[in-house]
Amino acid sequence: MPISVTNVDADTVLVVEDDDFIRDLVRRVLVDLGYHVISAPNGERALDEAVAHAGPVRLVVSDINMPEMGGWNLLERVRGWYPGLRFLLISGEAPSPETMAEFKETPTAFLGKPFTPSQLASAIKDLFEQPARANTASGSRGQ
Repeated sequence: MPISVTNVDADTVLVVEDDDFIRDLVRRVLVDLGYHVISAPNGERALDEAVAHAGPVRLVVSDINMPEMGGWNLLERVRGWYPGLRFLLISGEAPSPETMAEFKETPTAFLGKPFTPSQLASAIKDLFEQPARANTASGSRGQ
């Protein structure tokens, strides 16, 4: 049975992944779930896309290890930009619990590669079920 994520407002998701195939797969799953998706091949380009996007981003789905800027640095930069932002990290290598704890102000989850579309949808659903926290990190878009 497919997992459904209710999304009546067409929230925006930023997908950041250097592998074109995985980035497109994630984008297609998110579009099928009703999200508006913007995407980038690395963290630097993701910052540009986020600044250019007129509205808020509700979720970032990002690879951890990418050229130019990886997922951890991206999370550090954008977590104060959007109230209620959630972050789903995807990678073939799981981060340490200590590293995940450093970002406790932002609801953050990890999904190991490879994953199925159903596992991605489930991880997103679980992440949105976490209580929203005030992102205490400072930062403004475009810095």
